[in-house]
Amino acid sequence: MIDPRPLTEILRQWSTINPEFLFLPRKFKIAICSAEQDRATIMMHDIGLYLYPGDDGQMLLRVIVGGGLGRTPILGLQIREGLPWQHLLSYVEAVLRVYNRHGRRDNKYKARIKIPVKAVGIEAFARETALWRTPTSISAHACPKTRPSPVGCRATFSRTKCRATPAWCCRPNRALPHRRVMQ
Repeated sequence: MIDPRPLTEILRQWSTINPEFLFLPRKFKIAICSAEQDRATIMMHDIGLYLYPGDDGQMLLRVIVGGGLGRTPILGLQIREGLPWQHLLSYVEAVLRVYNRHGRRDNKYKARIKIPVKAVGIEAFARETALWRTPTSISAHACPKTRPSPVGCRATFSRTKCRATPAWCCRPNRALPHRRVMQ
């Protein structure tokens, strides 16, 4: 069994300064587990991460998204198997970006990741997550047409298309004109 506590601390520190977390429509839960039995109920969280050793001894992750309890309980579905632990932050950020893009803000009861995962399908969600993910974090590049974030990190806010990434340049969802914000 691998100790997941160092990765949870990395996730905690990363999520407190990441501007993508500021614009989520509702609560967002990430669970990580490495035990034989699922002690953290990773399939019931927005993102569930199962840490296991690979054939060569490298730590690998199984990524599960879209779980939730409440009025409409649903088990999360796997979107990635064998993710090296070094790519954990960029992949979780890619999942957050897809959720921010497709997440519902008009109805607070439908503002959970399980709704867009079910609406667009797990294959389409996984494909779009793979498009957002780059070898390094998307928010770590410097785009000449952006201005720095007031948060103090290297995230940028832009209304222009960036040449360095295949998608909009590190722009939080609040600037999208077609999104309605929950009241």
